[in-house]
Amino acid sequence: MDQLLESLLTLSPLPAPLPDVDTWWSRHREATRDIPTPIHRAMVGGFVADRPAYAFAAGYQEAIQCLLAGAIPDPGQAKTALCATEEGGNHPRAIRTHLAVDGDRDDTADRIASGPAGVPIYRMHGEKRWATLGSRAERYLVLASAGRQDDRGRNVLTAVLIPADRDGIAVTDAPAAELPFVPEIAHARLGFDNVLVKADEILPGDGYDRYLKPFRTIEDCHVHAALAAWQLQVARRAEWPEHAIEAILALLSGASALAAADPSSPATHLALAGLIARAETLAADHDGYWPRVDRETRARWKRDRALLQVAGKARKRRREVAWSRLRPSR
Repeated sequence: MDQLLESLLTLSPLPAPLPDVDTWWSRHREATRDIPTPIHRAMVGGFVADRPAYAFAAGYQEAIQCLLAGAIPDPGQAKTALCATEEGGNHPRAIRTHLAVDGDRDDTADRIASGPAGVPIYRMHGEKRWATLGSRAERYLVLASAGRQDDRGRNVLTAVLIPADRDGIAVTDAPAAELPFVPEIAHARLGFDNVLVKADEILPGDGYDRYLKPFRTIEDCHVHAALAAWQLQVARRAEWPEHAIEAILALLSGASALAAADPSSPATHLALAGLIARAETLAADHDGYWPRVDRETRARWKRDRALLQVAGKARKRRREVAWSRLRPSR
């Protein structure tokens, strides 16, 4: 971590212009190709971004890479959208997108796609209300119902990772004008109509416990790290006071440590709550330095800083549950 911080203090704080998502992604991959850990790639990706939107995207993408680590042999590097939220939300009971074994094995193309004899193929149907990156994603990580309940009566979820160009997937991007912040990053509704899913595209483990439940924690850590690194770039470029830069470095160090912690641990949730609160306090403390920053960057930050408050209710609930689990009974 010390070498990474030294790099962020010596790299040029003058970002190359990133006019679109494809340019951002190329720049992100180039800047992070020799960095092995997702949290540190998120930081470097945030630092080289020319605006908060692409810093957010860097954190979001590396959070998904962190989530997939260990689930598949090589998560690869492809723009990926997590697809969970439906009309009723993203709680397991709200997931209606359905995955089932394909009953029709007469189609030649399906038989080829199924691989070795006896390996089933599946079909997926349903809709997702919100997918970050939308039509710009190269693959989708989809949470779907397996069509049964566990011993607690909970809808059993499964996670599948499929190419975005698979037949039967309909993508409707929200107009940029309707997005209150980071309009550069597409958000979309997705429809799945008889979408083929191969057996090896179904990820191991319970879809909720292994993927959906920990993702909010992992995403919060990586996105806040990326945004803090972007603010470090701005602070260096605009010559903010040394103590302001030191405070951002401390935030980055904390995020690095938390990224290595168990995302299901109540202690991790409380430490992350403290880190997020500190990020919000620092953003307010540094308001007086923003007049030193160029007008375009100031305008983007004013528009997009609401990212720090996204999912506030969910975070509050996570914190309350963590304290309830750790406080000694009386």
